[in-house]
Amino acid sequence: MSDIEQEPDKDPDDQAVIDPPQPTTSQRVRKIGWHGAVSAISLVRRHSMIAGFKVKAIKRESGDSGIVVQHEDTIEEEETLKELKERKHAKLEELLQMEENYLEDLLKISSFISEVKKSKEDPEYPVQMPDELKRMFWVFVGNFHEIRDFHKDVFTERIRSSIWRADLMRDLFRRRECDMKSRYGKYCNNWKKSEYILKKFDSYFKQMEQHLESEMKLEDQMIKPIQMVNRYHLFFGDLVKICERLKEADIQILYGECLYVSKGISHNANDVMATGRIQNFPESDEISRQGNLIRRGSAKYRVRSRASVFGSNFFSKIMKKNHQDILVHMFLFVKSLVVCFYKKNAKEFDLADEYRYWTMFRINKMKIENGEKKEFIVSDTETGQSITLVANTVEDKNGWVKRISREIRSVDKKVMKLMVPTASIGGESIDEVTPPYTG
Repeated sequence: MSDIEQEPDKDPDDQAVIDPPQPTTSQRVRKIGWHGAVSAISLVRRHSMIAGFKVKAIKRESGDSGIVVQHEDTIEEEETLKELKERKHAKLEELLQMEENYLEDLLKISSFISEVKKSKEDPEYPVQMPDELKRMFWVFVGNFHEIRDFHKDVFTERIRSSIWRADLMRDLFRRRECDMKSRYGKYCNNWKKSEYILKKFDSYFKQMEQHLESEMKLEDQMIKPIQMVNRYHLFFGDLVKICERLKEADIQILYGECLYVSKGISHNANDVMATGRIQNFPESDEISRQGNLIRRGSAKYRVRSRASVFGSNFFSKIMKKNHQDILVHMFLFVKSLVVCFYKKNAKEFDLADEYRYWTMFRINKMKIENGEKKEFIVSDTETGQSITLVANTVEDKNGWVKRISREIRSVDKKVMKLMVPTASIGGESIDEVTPPYTG
């Protein structure tokens, strides 16, 4: 685009002015294009940027008005749009490349496991598997082959065919959400056992790595499914932001749906991982019998005095003031609220966080009360046990109180329903309190 020439009889301040009422308007419009002219006029009304032009209103002494097209800003805007489109294209290519690399990694892991299996079954194999590991082999493998087959036969190819179509990508993640939650959930649930076996038989696996001339440790390879399931939503988050800046509203919404689904898959995997890492959980209760995990999050357990609540004999030794805040992590299941001591470790996707069982409140024998600021009190209505918890924010506290209260009400309703006397008519039980049909 060339600069608009200055007319000799104009004031210097009016240089490069597009003046619609003047007879020279058509000449100037031809220089910048009709689209640019119309966009620029709209900009004066809305004080914004359209079609790559940055403009400003000019007040002139004669009482009329005009707009100045700033040539340098136009180029800058066009370059910004170009850069954003290139960034979007690169991000999609990166997503595809990541998926294809991941499939290659899964196939390499599969080959390694095949060799491990030969080591177990073939008495002539150069590296012999320990007898104890032979009994744990399938526990170690878990459902790895389900994940491999899912990506090899279905998912990676679908990513390839939908990478440039946001609507197809959205449909893919919607359709495969349950499959991914199930497969990756199982794998994450088994990971603690696999990790234990890898460490217990570290010397054997090192021999296998040397024999196969593997470039990476098997443990670093086996954890890749857990890392991968936590990465999809990062790409979609970036794509949503880029599309927002490009003002591609429809595509932004589609990638937003991809973001929502992929985050749900990631959260499910992380929740399973976290519950599987709870140490010292009572064998008599079993975590698998607590029902589905509804919510989890960190908070602080507030010890108010040297002899206030149970367990304070230990805590009083480390207290230096009238209260001590101790980091805990809460797991709200359908049947109980489990509170664990929590140690945060700096590792990708919280894979090394530690949870040590402390106490549990059963929903059907539980009461929750609002406290001051970010505090809330959880009590056992049967034993009288009570603890004060401090949420990270007031909003977080309100969320916990609301959700736990809802679960308590739900249990109370079920109990009340069981207590309502029933009558039998024609061999079927009906509630005596149900009014007759009068329709």
